[in-house]
Amino acid sequence: ACMMVPVSALAAALGATHSYDSAEGKVTLVRGNTTAELKAEDNVLSFDTRDADGNAGGGIFYLDALPYVTEGEVWAPLRSVAEALGYEVLWSDTYRTAVLADKAACLAQLNKDFTVVNAILSMNAGLDLSQTYAGDGALDLKVTLFDTLDGDKVYSGTVKAATVQNGQAAHATVRYDVEGLLGLLALLGGEPEPADAAELEELTAALGDGLEMILDMDSGTVYYRGSLFAAAYGEGDGETWYSMDFSQLGLDLAELQELQETGLTLGDLFWMLCEGIEPVWFGEALSGMAESMEILSDRHFTRRGDTWSYKETLTEPDEDTTCVLELAVTVRDGVATKVTGSLNWDFEDYYSLTGDYTAARLHAELNLTPLQMELSGSFHVKNTLLVEFGLKSESKVSPDADIPAAPPAGAEIVDLFAMIMAPLGVIGGADGPTAIARG
Repeated sequence: ACMMVPVSALAAALGATHSYDSAEGKVTLVRGNTTAELKAEDNVLSFDTRDADGNAGGGIFYLDALPYVTEGEVWAPLRSVAEALGYEVLWSDTYRTAVLADKAACLAQLNKDFTVVNAILSMNAGLDLSQTYAGDGALDLKVTLFDTLDGDKVYSGTVKAATVQNGQAAHATVRYDVEGLLGLLALLGGEPEPADAAELEELTAALGDGLEMILDMDSGTVYYRGSLFAAAYGEGDGETWYSMDFSQLGLDLAELQELQETGLTLGDLFWMLCEGIEPVWFGEALSGMAESMEILSDRHFTRRGDTWSYKETLTEPDEDTTCVLELAVTVRDGVATKVTGSLNWDFEDYYSLTGDYTAARLHAELNLTPLQMELSGSFHVKNTLLVEFGLKSESKVSPDADIPAAPPAGAEIVDLFAMIMAPLGVIGGADGPTAIARG
């Protein structure tokens, strides 16, 4: 399907000027630094533009349909002309409506009040992703149940991960040592029935071989395996690989990788999250996301030299919780080089494991640099329990590390997307479900 529109109306909607040479049947449109030309009964649209530095560029578009003249008005395909002038066209099949969005202008508007947050998101923009990085991380968890009569009970576990990644692929292996925490599950569930005990043993065994994951950035496919997933999906075993093609969900991992290299922004994230929304609500959704994040806008930071400081109470005074967030962000050339922070969330009336309301506090501290992260904290429920956690990770350049882009040859691979979507009767295609028309 192709939507044809009067060029004069389209120019007015886009804030462009236009002129029509009836002798040649040629239309010229000018918007900002871009000039586009098209002719009736000709499928080629040519354009030239200049960037902010005055550098010239241009090219041609092959139109989806031939422009034509009716009663002195040139009609042209909406999508082709709008895209040539820098707009993205979102088509709503439900409302038979085209929504035009100037992405550059939208992102500029979304990002103008979030330079500090964007500096944090761009922390890894300076990394050379042609290099290979190897990293190690560990999450330690300790749970103490207070018991003044029989003595406190302590349960602990550790999850360790090893990663290797570059701009084309990533590989991760995860190992669990959480048997002590599984004992906590049994305790919280009361005296286990034989069936429950058997399920707990199965869970312990499923966790035993950990998790392995491969990410192929070029194809946008994630592969992973582990007995835990085989048990969850009811298909395969611990040696079976499961694949998920994120492009079928409308996510472009290569685009996300490119954004991380050039500097990911909050506006980019908002835009990607809204792309799956009904187009007629697209603008409203973008504005709503920006409003929801206003508490992290630049006006809440104070600056001294290269350091931006933040301290805010994030909950309403009349609520029974108080959440205080503090951040200190070092920013150089628009990129954060270090972030430290703390969170203290106090609950006056927390419904505890004992079935009573009591006081509780969540505390966390963060120390972040481009290749290192430390996160530690605790959750303390008065007279009931104390949960302590610590997460550390560090990456280094490792030129000799090998990264597989796919499971080994001959491995069994289950298409997880197909397995999940098959019962829904979805007919897929390169551009999404074939039932959806494009404008």
